[in-house]
Amino acid sequence: MLKLCITFDYELFFNDTNSTEKAALIAPTAKLVQALDEMNVKGTFFVDVSAILRYKELGMNEFPKLAEEQVRLLYSRGHDVGLHIHPHWYTSTFTNGWNHDNSHYRIHSFKFSDTKKRNVKSANEIVSESVDYLNNLLQVVDEKYRCISFRAGGFCLQPEQEYLQALLEKGIKVDSSVCKGIFKDSGIHYYSFMHMPSQANWWVNPDQGLNVPIEIDKSKTIYEIPIGSYGKKPSKWMLSKAYPKLKQPPRKGAHTPNSMHAQNIFKKYLGYFKNIWSQSLIFTLDGYHYRVLLRFVDEFLKNHPDEGDYYISLICHPKFSNKVLVKNMESFIDSIHKDYRGRVKFSTISEAYNQELTEL
Repeated sequence: MLKLCITFDYELFFNDTNSTEKAALIAPTAKLVQALDEMNVKGTFFVDVSAILRYKELGMNEFPKLAEEQVRLLYSRGHDVGLHIHPHWYTSTFTNGWNHDNSHYRIHSFKFSDTKKRNVKSANEIVSESVDYLNNLLQVVDEKYRCISFRAGGFCLQPEQEYLQALLEKGIKVDSSVCKGIFKDSGIHYYSFMHMPSQANWWVNPDQGLNVPIEIDKSKTIYEIPIGSYGKKPSKWMLSKAYPKLKQPPRKGAHTPNSMHAQNIFKKYLGYFKNIWSQSLIFTLDGYHYRVLLRFVDEFLKNHPDEGDYYISLICHPKFSNKVLVKNMESFIDSIHKDYRGRVKFSTISEAYNQELTEL
């Protein structure tokens, strides 16, 4: 059976925005959680701890207080909480607004080794304090809570060996950063998920990397629950262009800048057409009509008919949410309940991992 994990990257904008943190993140998250609870579906929220810690470090305590209260509340209501890291917050400064250094967008710029430079953290230290923060935050609600799931900021997990090892050492059991069939190398982002295993889910040994599924010694591995994707040509173009569009109000903030590389007009359009031809579509609630998302589900069911229970993430960002997207999510969930009964269920990431443990 296909089990869908509705996942949320709980994060602020990293670019121009006139919205407060409450308007951009806290309020839309509350509306999403209310809708999920009314439909008896639980989500997994990947909390960007780096932002909260940076606000605290600079004595800007209003947002951390609101975020901590909300994360504790949603966990107490049965939703799942995992770790999200956007490490550029560690070097961000605030002067009449946030100034972000995108050369530190990927955690790899901090190096996976101890550093003797004063006031400069290593990547390992960032991972360690982030996991500890969530554990301490939520053990107030449930002393048994342990952070076991992770999503890399901007999908930027690679090169993955040291990153996965640092996560594994801190108790992370599940990764949901992979999205098959997408790639990017912009000087800000770097990821390439073009040659991943064919299985819906697989176990990863950090030393051998993401594209080598492991069958033995799973105690030293991380379970991969990828974000869903659709790469089938030409139907992917029909899905992205011909199906119903969601008419949304303007977003409250801008995306991360696309590139730090200088590009002339020729390279810009060459990259655009290369992406259209090669990139898979991402299984996301951030903009696709629910009828498009149901086509994704049909493809998943067709591609994995004999794998027993398997898990795929549906990604969403509360900061992009609005009334239109909440209603669209409700229509998607309602369609799954009505039209896919016995074939598709909803699951949290932690529920998925615990189920896999019972089957080992």
